[in-house]
Amino acid sequence: MNVLEICRQKLQEGGLRLTRQREQILAVMCEHQGEHLTREGISNLVQQEYPSVGKATVYRTITVFEKLGIVSRNNLDERVRYELADPAQAHEHHHMICLACGKIAEMRGDFLETQEQILLRDYGFHVVNHQLKFYGYCRDCAKEQEL
Repeated sequence: MNVLEICRQKLQEGGLRLTRQREQILAVMCEHQGEHLTREGISNLVQQEYPSVGKATVYRTITVFEKLGIVSRNNLDERVRYELADPAQAHEHHHMICLACGKIAEMRGDFLETQEQILLRDYGFHVVNHQLKFYGYCRDCAKEQEL
């Protein structure tokens, strides 16, 4: 199933339909897959390609997409950012955030699986998701700072 079909299915499950505006917003997010965009950034990109789609429509659609699990919300670098959710991943991916240049890089892998098992065993706590952020210096900035 492609992203559009998954989106259509999730909207239907939520009692909604894939309108032209939602499809246009989704198309822009697909073009920028893997990027961590603010609502304002998404709105600007959408309005560049589809000037008839208003900022309020984009903001409302992002909220709907988030509630339905179509996009993921991440609190990165003191700002809320969004990206398309990956339905194949059980958990969110993790992020490395450079303190010098602000670059955000993704990393895959469930580093906390053992800790999740301990939480379940010792506390009866069932983890359904987690986010992990590492703050430091990217390769280029580390070289510049001679780290």
